Amino acid sequence: MLERGGKVYLDSNAIIEAHRTKCWKALANEFELHTVTRCQQEVLAGKRGKGHVEVEADSLKNRITIHHVEQRRVVAFSLEIEGQLFDVDGGERELLAHALQDPDAWFLCGPDNASMHALNFFRQLNRAISLEAMCRAGKIQTAQQFKNNYTERWLSDFRMKNQLLP
Repeated sequence: MLERGGKVYLDSNAIIEAHRTKCWKALANEFELHTVTRCQQEVLAGKRGKGHVEVEADSLKNRITIHHVEQRRVVAFSLEIEGQLFDVDGGERELLAHALQDPDAWFLCGPDNASMHALNFFRQLNRAISLEAMCRAGKIQTAQQFKNNYTERWLSDFRMKNQLLP
């Protein structure tokens, strides 16, 4: 169970959702947040258009530890998952390549099925945590409801489906 002060790795989508629901600062005060350079770049580049959430560079840089991941580690991770039926995108690939080396960390569940399938492949799905569960553990209120993919129910359903697969 995640406790306040716990170490959590976040992908770019989770960082953006935390900003959208206005719980980012509270999360940063309650937990030890980590990400990787590629996810930071994805967050700051953002997807412009309807529903765009602006994230300021200082807000990100001052509240989360950003790790540089050596390319050889990303390549090794890519070779391990080669041939699987899921395709982890660049930021999540870098994040998982780094975070899977940290046995004391949790992985924040984002909306991406591929990253969850990768955690399942490495038998680490039990280390995934929803944004909703993080807020509950830190007694954090949000300004808006989370999108479905950031809820405990979504993650629980994903875990259940994958436990039933051979």
